[in-house]
Parts: sequence; C-alpha cells; structure tokens
Amino acid sequence: MERERKFDRCVGRGYGFRMNTKPLLLGIVAMIPLCLSAAPIDRATITEAVNSVSIIDRATKKSSAAKPQSQFDAPNVLRTGPDSRAEMISADQTVTRVGQNTLFSFQQDGREINLDKGSILFQSPSGKGGGTIRTSAASAAVLGTTMIVSSTKNGGFKVLLLEGKGRVTGKGGTRTLTAGQLVYAMPGGAISAPFNFQLREQTGTSKLVRGFKRPLPSLGKIAAAVAAQEKEIASGKIQVTGLLASGSPDVAIQLSAVKETQLVNEQAAAGGASPFVAAVSSDAIIATPDLDPARLFGPGYNVNEFATPPILFDAGNETTDASTARVAVSPAVFLGNNITFDSASVNLAPFAGRDLVQFFATSDLSLTKSLDFSEFPGQLFLSAGGTVRNTPGITIRASSEVLAILAFGHGTAMTDMPRGELDVQFEKNFSLSQIDIVNETGGIAIGGGNISLAGVQVAAPKGVRINSSGSLTIDKAQGMSDVTLPMLFNNDGALPAGYSNFGSAGGIEIFGSGDTTIRNASIRAPQIAISANNLSLNLVRISDGTPGNPDGNSGPMPNAATVRLNAANLLSISGVRFTANDMYMQARTIALADVNFRNGSRVWLESAIGTLAARPNTNASVVPGRVNFVRNVRYAGSPILNANDPVILQNGTPVSGPGTPQGPGIVIRPRLR
Repeated sequence: MERERKFDRCVGRGYGFRMNTKPLLLGIVAMIPLCLSAAPIDRATITEAVNSVSIIDRATKKSSAAKPQSQFDAPNVLRTGPDSRAEMISADQTVTRVGQNTLFSFQQDGREINLDKGSILFQSPSGKGGGTIRTSAASAAVLGTTMIVSSTKNGGFKVLLLEGKGRVTGKGGTRTLTAGQLVYAMPGGAISAPFNFQLREQTGTSKLVRGFKRPLPSLGKIAAAVAAQEKEIASGKIQVTGLLASGSPDVAIQLSAVKETQLVNEQAAAGGASPFVAAVSSDAIIATPDLDPARLFGPGYNVNEFATPPILFDAGNETTDASTARVAVSPAVFLGNNITFDSASVNLAPFAGRDLVQFFATSDLSLTKSLDFSEFPGQLFLSAGGTVRNTPGITIRASSEVLAILAFGHGTAMTDMPRGELDVQFEKNFSLSQIDIVNETGGIAIGGGNISLAGVQVAAPKGVRINSSGSLTIDKAQGMSDVTLPMLFNNDGALPAGYSNFGSAGGIEIFGSGDTTIRNASIRAPQIAISANNLSLNLVRISDGTPGNPDGNSGPMPNAATVRLNAANLLSISGVRFTANDMYMQARTIALADVNFRNGSRVWLESAIGTLAARPNTNASVVPGRVNFVRNVRYAGSPILNANDPVILQNGTPVSGPGTPQGPGIVIRPRLR
C-alpha cells in the first residue's frame, strides 16, 4: 500500500536512451540518501522528518519517532512509512536523505550500510562519500558525489549517479560512472555494465531531491549535469527509448520491473526472458473458463519467483500482525500486465487443495461482464498494481473463504508481501460503479488508495472489510436522486437498486486513512465499525439487525456497542436511521442532525470536551470539541431540547468517573484520547 496521489511523493522518474544504436535503460527510483564520509559513517544528526519516520532501538526493539536534532546511531534502524522521508547530516557534512518505505542502518565503527529495503540518496562534498552497501543478497563498495542507491526485487540494488563521478566495486569488478549513469549490483556480487538514464526526468520532480526545507547542496551541479545531457539528446547523440528501470515502491507495479528483470537476466547470461517476464510484460484477456497455464506461477507452475508467500486475510480483515499472519502455503498466481475478465465464468477446480488463487495485473484489472467463479475453498484475490475498473450493471460472484479486490501501491505487493510488514499498503486509486459483489460462503475485502463506490451492492456471510489508505466515498450510482428521509425512516431492508448496500451475517468494517463520506447507503451487520480522519454519514441506514430492547440490558457499555463510529477530527451525521440498541461514537467534534435513536437504545458520544453544546436542535453553529445536536435529534421520537433532558444520563463526566450509567439513554463524556 500511487495509498497513487501521493505516488509522486518520493519517486524520481527517468527515461531510457538509445546511443550508438544500443538501447539504454532509464532509472525510476525513490530519491533517497545515505550518510557516507571519509570517517566511519555510524552517526548522523536528523535535520528533518516528514510524516512517519521512526528509529528502532536494536537492543530493546522499541520504536520512537525521529525528531529534528536527534541523533541516529549505529546499530539502530531507521524506518520510514508510506509518503514519508527524512534527512540527516553527518560530521563531514554528508547529506543523507531517506525515502518512503525504507529500512536501513549503519554498522558500528565502519563504513557499511545495511539497506533492508527502499532507497537512500547521499551527497558528499568533493566526492568523499563512500562505503559498502549491503542488501539481502548483494554487496558492493560505492564512491561518489551525489548518488542514489535503491534496493531491487531480486535482493540486489542499483546505483544512480546524479552529478560528478562515481565508482561501484563488487566481485564482478569495478564500474566507473559519470552523471546520468546507473549500474546494478546483482545477487552474488556481479556488477552490470553502466546504463544511461535521463537526469531531467529523474531529478526534476523528486521530493527527495527538492522536497526538503534545506536545498540539496549539490543542486547546482545536478542542474549543470542535466543541461549537458539534454544538449546531447538535442544533438541526437543520445536517443530517448522510453524504457524504464524500476525500483521505486510506487512505480515497480507499472512494470518497468519487467525491463529490470530482463536486464538482470541478460547480465547474468540467462539467455532470454523468463516465463515470469513473459507473463508480466503482456496483457491477458480471460475469455474462457479455463486459465492459460503459461501465466500461472506458484508451486508446480512455471518458475516460482516469489521471495515470500502472499499474506492471507482473516475473516475479511487485513492481517498485519507478524505473530498471527497467515501466509499462503501453495498459492497459484495468474499474472499479466493488464488483465481483462471477459468470460461469464472462471473454473477454479484445478486449484483444489491450494489456499490462494490470485489474479495480479501489474497494471490495470478490468471486469467487463457478470462473472461467476466456481467454488473454491481457499482465498481468491483480484488485484492490480494499477487500478481496478468495471462495466456498470454486472455481478461478481464467488464461493470462497475470502473474495478480495485490491489495488496495491507497494513494490512487493505482487506476491511477495513481507510477512507482518505494517507498510504494505493498498494505495492505488479505483472506482467501482453499479456492481454487485457477492461471496456466497466467506468474506469480502476491498482495498485501495482513494476509493469511490457508487451504487455498489456487497454481500458476504462472514464479514466485509473496506480499507482505503486515502479518501473513501460511498454513494449512489450516477443519475440517481438522493435518498429521501421518508425512504430511510419509514422502510426496512436494503435500499433500491442504484443505491449502495452492504450486508453481512458477520461484521462490516470500513476504514479510511483520509476522509470518508458515506451517502445514499444501507449498512447491515451484527457488528459495524467505521473510522476515518473526518467521517461524514448522510442519508444512511445503519442496522445491527437486533429487535428493540426497551430495557437496555445488553451488557456493559461501551464494550457492548454493535455500532462504532470513530473520527480523528469531525464526525458529521445527518439523516441517518440507526436500527441498533448500542451505539458508540467518538471524535474531536460530533455534529448530529435529523437522527432518531430508537427507544431503549444506549448511545455513547465522546468528544474532546465531552459536553453537549448549548442550544441543541436550534440549527446553532457547530462548536468544536463538543457534541452538537444541530437539528431534529430525537430519542424514541422525542426531540432533545436541553442538557437536562432525562434521556441524557451523563453530560461531561470524565471517562474515569465512577458510576457510569449502563441503562437506556445518552451518555456524553470526554473521549479517551
């Protein structure tokens, strides 16, 4: 999990050239630096940390946030999350910038850098930077001025020189680089021949070259190198090929990784493209029920090139805890660049006994007609490195443990998601419109970056989870009118076709890292949990399926709540029918309008201040930090007119206060955090 939107965040882009009729590769990597100097490179001062940057103490395994002016010392580990980056400076003024989704550390009293994953950029005065870079399968000594080192899928890494001169030395010898050249350090120590890449595209928009408060000291030299190279392009000495060299977590899924794999194979004298490269570099149209065996990978199929098994889902929920994560023991993965489903059915019977069948489009995945997958007891993933799209009016039906529709934004997302990695994200944007998604026997998982679901029907007996690492919108199909309040409050069951309906006999969890808006929708499940930064529910029916309970005897609150709504900032609820006994809502500010809580229900409302705003139900302006009854907020059909209304059992008592009411009514109190 370009979470791609943010996909230009740490990503440099480059374009290949053709020179003297020989094709040359272009570089695409996250721009990130290292601390290399003439002295031991085991300490640096952090000068800037953007978003999620943490330091993991090697001895205690404890993690703490990286802060400006703090020290980063060997052997501790620096880790950056999605859309995150950091800068540090060592004693000899070497600048190290670290990009998103990176793990690296210094060796004590030496000149070695461990790059577990991700990319680093280092800039050293007068070319003094240098040291040994180690990844999981390769090591090489590097020396240079402004260089980028980026890990590659096969366990090696690549080195790109942005200005000046550089040198990379491994078991395969030494390669000398000039500005605009890259080499690969491959597993086993071999070093590729140098390749040209286009400096202008690589450095022009990269946030790791230009995205920090302090300008990179070598920007002037980089600009001069760019101008010199562009002059050669204009004169025809170098021709742009459009080939891409991958390595960035965000662009590997565009399958510039194909070009990279081809390059590595050529350098290793593998003698031609592998079945894997052939599969991921060409489009696949699934027009018949039986799948093309040449595109299947995993145990018993072609070449199994997966570094680690895919992580499975647990009851429709994303598993991220390394101690409990389940991984696929015998996956069957169908690969293609763009994958289009154009068959009425897909036969999964040949995969009986396997725990996962995954369709992975390294670019886009398209659903063009109604499709039935045959019964399959394992998990079924429909996933894309790009986006997912559908033809309106179709139904996707499965009978599997989990049916997952996923749009990744992580370089290892294809099939080798690291076990327990918290930064494996579903980050690519996609929209689904007027589609029914049904799993007859298991759960459903939907994950991506900015997600739009319009007129979508989702039904699964064992749970539904929607996970957006960006903004999430659930609404009606285009051309439909908004649901009316009488339609919401006077009718039961699902909303008519064209509106969004989510139903499960298990639980429904909707999570948005950004802002989430749900409108013209019905959500029905025994357990419902929705959380976001700002959460807006408008014209929505929410039901836990329970009959009325006038006595309110459902167990201790708030643990007994079957409906849980959480927003970090604003929770806005307007025109929502709650058919539930126990509801728990938490946000910095809560604003309610046109809401009726049914008789006997227990409602807990927690805000930053934890008291009811003055003049309830008078259309007064929303007061930040408080619980606001803006308009037509009722309990058992009666409007609440003041904070002394008998239905309000508690108003403003701290969370730790004794005697917390458990019976029917409304509790308003400060939130726990």
